[in-house]
Amino acid sequence: MPPELASEQPSGEKKPEKPAPPVTIKKIEVTNGAVDYLDRKTPVTPVLTKMREIDFTMNDLTVPFADNFSDYALSATVPVIKARVD
Repeated sequence: MPPELASEQPSGEKKPEKPAPPVTIKKIEVTNGAVDYLDRKTPVTPVLTKMREIDFTMNDLTVPFADNFSDYALSATVPVIKARVD
């Protein structure tokens, strides 16, 4: 085995892993987004919920999560659909 690789071989002892340094995402922004959610666990018929005009902004998100809070703003609309009930 080449000497430069010999030091990379496990010695049988595990060194404790250092925690990864935190990563901060300065800004996440969604403008005029949309989400369709199909709930198939309803008793009779699956229910489709649509959200439109989603505007979302989050600032200073730190991962792994810390004890401090991240600022965020969220707005969305759920379109009203006139349904026929028999």
